[in-house]
Amino acid sequence: MSGLVDASGVSRNPGSDHRNEESETKQRPAHERFLLFFLVPSWSLSFLIHLLLILALALWFLSPPTESPISFQVGTSDSQLPEDINVDFSGMELEESTLEVEESTKLDDAPKLEELLPMQLEVPSDLPATPDMLQETPMGALAAASSPSGFGETGGRTGESRQKMLRENGGTAESEECVELALEWLAKHQLKDGSWNFDHTVGPGSRSRKNPGSYTQHSAAATAMALLPFLGSGFTHKEGKYKEVVLNGLRYLVEVRGINTPNGFSFFRSNNADDMYSHGLASIAICEAYAMTGDSWLQSAAQGTIKFIEYSQHSEGGWRYVPKQRGDTSVVGWQIMALKSGKMAGLEVSDEVVTQASRFLDLVSIDTGSHFGYMDKPAEVNGNHKTCTAIGLLCRMYLGWNREHPGLTNGVNFLAKQGPYLGSLDYPIGANMYYNYYATQVMLQYGGKPWQDWNPRMRDFLVKNMDREGNERGSWFFPGGDLGAQTGGRLYFTAMAAMTLEVYYRYMPLYKEKSVEDDFKLR
Repeated sequence: MSGLVDASGVSRNPGSDHRNEESETKQRPAHERFLLFFLVPSWSLSFLIHLLLILALALWFLSPPTESPISFQVGTSDSQLPEDINVDFSGMELEESTLEVEESTKLDDAPKLEELLPMQLEVPSDLPATPDMLQETPMGALAAASSPSGFGETGGRTGESRQKMLRENGGTAESEECVELALEWLAKHQLKDGSWNFDHTVGPGSRSRKNPGSYTQHSAAATAMALLPFLGSGFTHKEGKYKEVVLNGLRYLVEVRGINTPNGFSFFRSNNADDMYSHGLASIAICEAYAMTGDSWLQSAAQGTIKFIEYSQHSEGGWRYVPKQRGDTSVVGWQIMALKSGKMAGLEVSDEVVTQASRFLDLVSIDTGSHFGYMDKPAEVNGNHKTCTAIGLLCRMYLGWNREHPGLTNGVNFLAKQGPYLGSLDYPIGANMYYNYYATQVMLQYGGKPWQDWNPRMRDFLVKNMDREGNERGSWFFPGGDLGAQTGGRLYFTAMAAMTLEVYYRYMPLYKEKSVEDDFKLR
């Protein structure tokens, strides 16, 4: 063991030092021994110094710490999470079926979640949510105040206002019963992931097996088309007995089918699946749901769909199947209706895009705008272009034409002479619901005798020809009426017929006193 080192640097043995000092003390005289008693020996000095150091260190460690002005605490807290999260992932599995679905992308090429939804969505606290959705909505220029259900142009869809508009515009208890039965049928044929398919035979449970559509890849179009009757009847993801049905359908559109691109929130697919028809329909559904609830969860997606429509417009002002393609009146109709839905929801809509759309309508119309063709002006005035004329006239109403405009007056008189298309010799009930849907809106908004003559024919035909038995109860199918008989099938006809019977209260009137036409119109 090594000895201690004193101040001189000499190593000493502690035991021998102690004995030497004791011997020296005994050999000294008494008076020196007394004096030395008062003197401090070297080992005592060392002891005293070490004692003082120990006391100083003790005082330093035991003194209270000074408070820092900024304190950070990192961690997680269960109290910050929603209390009632109960996620059942098994419910998101699709039922096995024989339907062959063409894959749109390889797994490696599939867009990541952050690419699909970079603008984070806020999920209502009272709804079941998955962990991916528990994010805050960024505040920005698109922020809008929440509005109560059924405000503005959709204010006639519920309550006393609905009953009043139903009576004034010519609806009946029988027509309302048909709407309710149609909603039951549509809800019954929703798939587990929240979507619908034009082949409505696919899926679990007891369902109709008759008249499926062939457009099996157009799930955005089918889902949007099925959602619109629920919204038209005042049901949202926040209110009414179908709120879970509507919620699941909207979630499918926003979280599964839509893709956030640099040019907006898109439902377009280039692989023979959803096209600009689908995008227009999905945009209408999302914008209407946002308009009716003011729910910030839908805000960025709704605004994004409008942005994509604006991006996709052709230089002549129209739209067709793919973005930037020269337009046709049919696809243009859905895009203008989507822009109108966005406008009534308080979203940003480009004035230049609206102006260009009006120019397209000029390019495909004749006789002061009273007759419309498909991609060009009609060669002559006959019934072959009545569908395009109905679409064009409704668009003109949304774009601001007044009731006295000669093009609108002449066009309405033309449609009145044609009447609803309710069948032919080959197909006695082969109703063309595409034409009927648009023309019924035109006639209602115009009002007067043309509407009074039109309404009972259209209304009573639909009431009479709804299927009332078996799994088809609450649905319609019209063979040979229009292309929807093959492509959209029974789901398509049911949605179009239901919306036609909701026309009495779906939108506020354009040409009546105290209407909200200034807000309702695009400009």
